[in-house]
Amino acid sequence: MTLSAFLLSVLSGNTPHAHAADPGSDTMHLHRTPSPTVDDEELSRCKAYRKSFPGTEIALPAMALRNRAIAKWVRDHRVTIDVHTGEELATALAAGVRLQRLTLHADALSESDLHAAVNLGVGRVVAASVQQIELIRSVVAKRAQDVVVRMTDVNTPVLSTVGVADRVPAGFRFDSNESDTAIAAVLDHEWLNLVGLHCEVGSQDHDFVSYPAAIGHMITEMTQIRRRDGVVLTRLGLGGGRAVPSGDWAIELPELASQIDESLDDACATLRYPRPLVVLSPGLAIVEHDAA
Repeated sequence: MTLSAFLLSVLSGNTPHAHAADPGSDTMHLHRTPSPTVDDEELSRCKAYRKSFPGTEIALPAMALRNRAIAKWVRDHRVTIDVHTGEELATALAAGVRLQRLTLHADALSESDLHAAVNLGVGRVVAASVQQIELIRSVVAKRAQDVVVRMTDVNTPVLSTVGVADRVPAGFRFDSNESDTAIAAVLDHEWLNLVGLHCEVGSQDHDFVSYPAAIGHMITEMTQIRRRDGVVLTRLGLGGGRAVPSGDWAIELPELASQIDESLDDACATLRYPRPLVVLSPGLAIVEHDAA
């Protein structure tokens, strides 16, 4: 089923996803019997995580919205949602999340799905290749679209392997011709707004190994963009496997928050760059981890 057809079926209430937005529905999940206890525990983890990062925007994964309690909390508190596939976009829309609260990561979308999603008017699109940016440029018509450019560690390959044969962009290496081309392609379009950069921190080939390293590179790149293009970027996105600690959240989450804040303060002070909003994307591990 195409994304357009899937969205139409969701918005007409003909798929299980649509029940996520219905407060009176007994269907909360696609693949398991709903359990109030499990739902409450997952919501508690989301609340605890968000409370640990008071100065940071937390972007929850769209599939967490299959939990009806989380979906209601997201709507009530205007939480940002990360979307990576057409199905996740449909899930977010069925859960009643406003388009402006959605961040669409384009790297796993087909051209047709990306085309349909941009036409809907999602809040932000995270682009990881020049081809994605060119497609966004071709779709946007007389309506401003915020764009975030995904970056990767300068010492790692531009492409990462996914599955068996598929290779997808992992982002642009810092201080490279490719990143300069991508940024110029966004800035040169009258309807595209470059609002920030995003990178992953984790154990994958293209990830940064630590938050201080990632934040230092990101602020350096933002400073160069300000000097060269006269544009101040205001969003700094951090994702990856290290966003959700494996130990005691009561100890490790405050430590992580402190590490991010101190690294950001140091980088911004050193380069005299205005502090951007940090957007932390913990992924599905936020509802899978048993917080202590």
